[in-house]
Amino acid sequence: MKWYVDWIVEILETTPLDIWSHPMWVTRKFSAQLENMWTEERMRRVVRTCKNTNTAVEIDSSVRLPTLPFLRMAKEEGVKFSFGASSQGARVNPLDWSINAARDLGLTKEDMFQPAPQGSKPVQIRKLRA
Repeated sequence: MKWYVDWIVEILETTPLDIWSHPMWVTRKFSAQLENMWTEERMRRVVRTCKNTNTAVEIDSSVRLPTLPFLRMAKEEGVKFSFGASSQGARVNPLDWSINAARDLGLTKEDMFQPAPQGSKPVQIRKLRA
């Protein structure tokens, strides 16, 4: 888990992302231990990295992640959110879990991700620095 969290933080800090999708995801082999593996310290480190890099967190209905404790922590830090459902092909998965999680957290329009204006997107800023 230490390596995994280090890797997530590295990706968030070095890749010009708008949204971190499938947050907290682990393989099926480890999914039963997800909440034990994602300790408060690990969640806080990733949440702060999202805040510092201005990366929104996807609330994913298909995998029902991240967990509500992670989402509460992210909301407290002022991280922005988006909805997702891992749709494949012509089938579009419902967003019910995402919407219910947002209601449970009391998210408002101000808590949701809005794309940056043209010229201010992370990928555009990174190109200017290169």
